[in-house]
Amino acid sequence: MAFVGPQLVQSPRQMTDSTPHNPPGHSFHSATAGVALLEWPREQARRDGLARQGVPRLLLVAEDAPPPTPLGDDEDWIRLPADELDVYARVRRLGIWSVRQETPPPVLLADRVLRRADAVVVLTPLEAALTGVLLDEPGRVVSRSRLERAAWPGGAPNRRATDTHLYRLRRRLQELGLTIAAVRGRGFVLYDETECIPS
Repeated sequence: MAFVGPQLVQSPRQMTDSTPHNPPGHSFHSATAGVALLEWPREQARRDGLARQGVPRLLLVAEDAPPPTPLGDDEDWIRLPADELDVYARVRRLGIWSVRQETPPPVLLADRVLRRADAVVVLTPLEAALTGVLLDEPGRVVSRSRLERAAWPGGAPNRRATDTHLYRLRRRLQELGLTIAAVRGRGFVLYDETECIPS
């Protein structure tokens, strides 16, 4: 089969690491591990089996077939032929959904221990104050002034002190799969690395 313009996917077997339209720096296999690609309706029995096992699924629907209904939370579909990047985007979304189900949220305990599943990080009082505010607004921007009020009720010593402590805290939270990102002119945001897989 010859391709003109964007790569078109005709079957799951066509999605390989050597295809020319993989997003830069990522193989299709590594970025979508754990998600099954199935031909619909030909592989209906396999779909049912994978659903019972909790494996997320992307159904590649034949051109002349109706889409499957109902759909589970852990599956999606796309009609063939399909652009490879559209397939990649759907599979990636399913992969992120799956990781979210498996990874518990972090919990800050009273003794300044930040716990996530079996991993723990013991924080200083100042780090715990900063982390508590960021955890209250996961995925949302928290202003610098709000962070400084939590860490230094009497006023931050200087702007550099805030940046220094957040830099150190960022390194420590990476052990739990968490990242603090600066949003220019607005503040800082805490996000879960498992929910922000680079594209």
